[in-house]
Amino acid sequence: MVRMRFLSQETVGADALDELCQSFEIKMSSGSEIPNEITLTPNEVERARTDPDFFLAVVAGLEEGAGELRVRFIFDPLSRLPLRLRNDLTLGGIRDAEALEYVFPSSVDTDGGIVLDPLPD
Repeated sequence: MVRMRFLSQETVGADALDELCQSFEIKMSSGSEIPNEITLTPNEVERARTDPDFFLAVVAGLEEGAGELRVRFIFDPLSRLPLRLRNDLTLGGIRDAEALEYVFPSSVDTDGGIVLDPLPD
């Protein structure tokens, strides 16, 4: 089991650290599809640029009825994804990038909430 510590400071440029001190920036979409573009803030870009253990985690399927919860982990996204500069940095090619992707089957409980089915032992 990997333990994650979620960070609360906006200036650190990452949302979570795991027990190996790997940084994770988490971007979420309520829809069923993984978005193909995400935007990083200047602090997130700096962390991605300077941290050799930086991962982008893109989550989809959070909305009720969106189907399975999906998470794509992309290591070193600044070198693996096409960049588009504006006032911030937009990364494209999320769906096509080499990544680890996990799909979590879900169902809706009687209260209308999403229930993540546990993985088999």
